[in-house]
Amino acid sequence: FYRTDYPASQAPDQIVLTWSGDPKTSQAIQWRTSEDVVSGQVRYRKSGTGTWSEVAATTAKLEDPYLVNDPVVNRHTVV
Repeated sequence: FYRTDYPASQAPDQIVLTWSGDPKTSQAIQWRTSEDVVSGQVRYRKSGTGTWSEVAATTAKLEDPYLVNDPVVNRHTVV
């Protein structure tokens, strides 16, 4: 059993940007929250435009029974 110095909260953290296909045209965004946050979304605007778009995240529950102070977190992903 172990403890983390940085348990998840309702605020997004561990934000990771990477590509999901061609690095020139794709973007994947992931972040972690506490299990209290059951959904998420990313709001973005293409450069040179005034129009905002929103994409709903896919949310997966991650469990670690050996992590005594943060055993369940949610990992959100938008592509």
